Amino acid sequence: MRILNTRGYCTVRYLTNALHYSSATINRDLNTMQTLKLVKRSYGGVEAADRRRFEFVNKIVRSVESRKILTKDKNFGDKI
Repeated sequence: MRILNTRGYCTVRYLTNALHYSSATINRDLNTMQTLKLVKRSYGGVEAADRRRFEFVNKIVRSVESRKILTKDKNFGDKI
């Protein structure tokens, strides 16, 4: 999502090379994202459907990632 957010439009080939996943996996994920109305598919590529929605989802992802980091740091050294 971050790649698409910064570039605006990407080909499936570019995403497979950048992310090191198969084109089948990329297409499956893009289809899911299209169902969620995050992207618009075109022949061989994809573009962000709505920048504001895309930025909102990225903000949520960053928030969750930062919580995971804080949780790991907070519990560092704890013995169970």
